[in-house]
Amino acid sequence: MRHRAHLSAVDRRWLLAVSLAVVMLVTVVTVLTPQSTSLASPASQAIGPLQWTKVHSAPGVYWNKLYFVDQNVGYAVGGNDWDIQQGEASFAKTTDGGQTWTTRKIPGSRHFMIGLACLDAQQCWVAGTNQMWRTIDGGATWTPLYNAGYGGWFWSTEVARDPLTVLMGTTGYSADSNLTGNFLRSTNGTSFTPVVAGGTLVAWDIECQPGGVCYTAIKGGYYRSTNYGAKWDRRSVGSALDGRFYGVNCTDANTCWLVGKRPDDTSGAFNPVIYTASGGASWTRANVTGLPTTGMLWDVQMVDNQHGYAVGCESVPFNDEKCVSPGVILQTTDGHNWNAIPAPTLATGAAPGLTDLQVFAMDDIFVLDWAGNIWHGTIAPTPTPTPTETPTATPTATPTATPTPSTGWVKGIAFHDLDGDAWRDPGEPGLADASMALRQGTDAAYTATSGEGGQFSFPAVGPGQYTLAGIAAPAGYLPSTSVMAFEVAANQGLTFYVGYQLEPTPTATFTATPTETATPTPTATATATVTPTATSTPTATATATVPPTATPTPEVSNLHIPLVLR
Repeated sequence: MRHRAHLSAVDRRWLLAVSLAVVMLVTVVTVLTPQSTSLASPASQAIGPLQWTKVHSAPGVYWNKLYFVDQNVGYAVGGNDWDIQQGEASFAKTTDGGQTWTTRKIPGSRHFMIGLACLDAQQCWVAGTNQMWRTIDGGATWTPLYNAGYGGWFWSTEVARDPLTVLMGTTGYSADSNLTGNFLRSTNGTSFTPVVAGGTLVAWDIECQPGGVCYTAIKGGYYRSTNYGAKWDRRSVGSALDGRFYGVNCTDANTCWLVGKRPDDTSGAFNPVIYTASGGASWTRANVTGLPTTGMLWDVQMVDNQHGYAVGCESVPFNDEKCVSPGVILQTTDGHNWNAIPAPTLATGAAPGLTDLQVFAMDDIFVLDWAGNIWHGTIAPTPTPTPTETPTATPTATPTATPTPSTGWVKGIAFHDLDGDAWRDPGEPGLADASMALRQGTDAAYTATSGEGGQFSFPAVGPGQYTLAGIAAPAGYLPSTSVMAFEVAANQGLTFYVGYQLEPTPTATFTATPTETATPTPTATATATVTPTATSTPTATATATVPPTATPTPEVSNLHIPLVLR
């Protein structure tokens, strides 16, 4: 959830080369009956092609969530790729309406943050991995919060103002484990208690409306509360509208949209956008064009009952929530029909997956991408036509089209696994001269050898199923015997860390043969037997294969174990 209703009534265009007037839109409340499907809206919105400007870039940061407190102050959170289980999470902040941003680390945090919500410009809460953090000084300092003994990960954050309620969405609940609740809830911002809603289901996105009605997007439906999350009901949207839902947005307590991707049964209907105008009593499948059935939507935000946007990507592996590329943005002008419009594109031509958005108006939108960028979308001004002379035709060279990449890539680091835990920890050095292969079946389709620092790369890998296996270890190290299976897709990459341990130092032991005394015989000499010291087998590990904290994995994936959640 991001700050929505308090901002959407204000047309907050930037003061750039010229000064633009701030226009207040008249807000009229439309009362919808419980069975109504009307999405009538009084708002007047400027509609047209969006012109995208990259307002911030943080190389190496993967943005997850965006939240604007008011017209000027906004935050974003992210960190490392979900597959990289090391390093600290990052946040970005703007105080000038998104024109400029500053990115900083959250000291002591782990890997990445994905939940974000604020009470005001100074007080914000974030969550990710198995941690929760709070700032009361606008991000100058961050304080860790006790997670009430919850043993899983956190995926969403919401802050309600009347009265103060902070909600953290979890991996889910399980009665026989340390997954003690579907939510952690606080009424003072610091002390949290578990709340059970039922099911080991990830609470991907939470939104609360004034008065206490809250919705949470989950697999197969949603949770609904009428008392700011003190108690929840688990609700289904029906088998015909089934899906994995990741984003929720409401314009009032009764009118909401859920977005996501296809359900577990891939032969079923594709319902990336559904909506209700009756508080969940009934749901309607929206008409969506421009999103392949392999695609997913991460989040949605409506300006009013008719106008809004949703963001995501065109292709994502079924058992993976990582929205890499290419990015997609859908637009609606009636709440029911959604159409793809051009998404932000890098200078290289790549269109990274889009992970979150903030919509102030249909011609004023911010989006995050999975490549560390923050974008601002506005409607380009219509130029005034002026008379021009007709130029004399001259021959011009026909440009050669740049082909779309048809291969993916695999890279990684071979390292000395000093503590033998099959995980690259800080201080464990990279190793040169480690040879490895990408195999298809028993054939080595590609080979590579690590260079200085341990880096290795397979730069142009054809799409398909592969295994990564060691061929030869660096001199003085034991060979790696583990094999990692995964899939390579076109224009996408994977990163692996392959650990090696030193060969054991030989230890000599001596066994003396007794000398018989009955008859003279030559004295037996001692025979040395070399016994190798026991050592663990090094393991090639994909970055996100072993999470630092136990999380339920009811579905199995060879690559993204902490991401394959129900």
